[in-house]
Amino acid sequence: MGIGDDMMWRAEAYHEYKRTGKKQRPYRKESNQYGSFLKDVWKNTPWLDFDNGVGFETHPKNNKRWYHNKTPYTPKRAPYDFTDMEEMFYKLNVQKYGDYVLINPDAKKSIFADNKKYFKWQEVVDLLQDYTLLRAKPNDAFIRNTNGQVNFTNLTNIPTNNVREAMIMVKYAKLVVTTEGGLHHAAGQMGVPCIVLYGSHQSPLRTGYEGQINITRKTHCNTDGLGCDVPKGACQYCEQAMESIEPGEIAQLVRENYDKDKTMV
Repeated sequence: MGIGDDMMWRAEAYHEYKRTGKKQRPYRKESNQYGSFLKDVWKNTPWLDFDNGVGFETHPKNNKRWYHNKTPYTPKRAPYDFTDMEEMFYKLNVQKYGDYVLINPDAKKSIFADNKKYFKWQEVVDLLQDYTLLRAKPNDAFIRNTNGQVNFTNLTNIPTNNVREAMIMVKYAKLVVTTEGGLHHAAGQMGVPCIVLYGSHQSPLRTGYEGQINITRKTHCNTDGLGCDVPKGACQYCEQAMESIEPGEIAQLVRENYDKDKTMV
C-alpha cells in the first residue's frame, strides 16, 4: 500500500473505532496477516493498537482497496495529532517563511506513478513568484525510488526525513498544489485547501475529498470519469492528459483559492 492508501485505511479504521469503541489494527484476509506498525503515517494514532486491536481489513473489495473495481468512493477524514518534535520541526524550519503555498512536484518511480507525473512544474513556479513557495523535499527513505529528483529555481526546498514532517508542512500551508497521491490525501484529511492534478489516470470520484480543486481530463482510457481502463503499465493517454494541463491553468487556480478557508475535520 502507498502512503495515500495507508491514510485512507487509517481514516476507515477511525470511523470503525468510533462505531464499535474498539481499537483497530491492519489485517489482510487473503494472506491472514496483520500489517506492520512501523509505517510513519500510522504513528501517534490513538485508535490503533498493533498488538491487541481488532483486525480491520485493508483490502475489503475482492482483495482490493475501497476505491478499486471502478466504483465511486469518498475517502473519509480522521484527525491528526503531531508530536512536540514534529511541531518543533515546523517551528525551526518552516515557520520563518510565513504564509506559503506548498508545491509538491515529487512522486515515487513506478509504472503507475509515471502515468501521474507532471513535467511543467518550473513554469508553474515561474508564474507564482509573488507567493512564498515551499517544497517538502523527500528523503529516499520514505518515498521509494525517488533517486534523481530535480531542483527547481525559486522553489525553496525544506528537507524532510519522513512523511510526517511533510504532513506537518501540509497542515500549516495556505494552499497545497500536488499531483494525486500522498500529500493530496494529507491535505484532504486535514481540511487544507488543495489543488490536485489528476489528469486521467485516477479520479476524484474515487480518491477525492470534498472541497478540493481537481484538474481532470477525460481521455480514450477514461471515458466514464472513473480512471484509466488500461489494466497494467504505462498509458499514453494518461501521459497526454497530464501534458495537456497548462501552467497558467494551475496558477489561476492558485490565485482564486489562496485565501480559501480551511475546513475543520
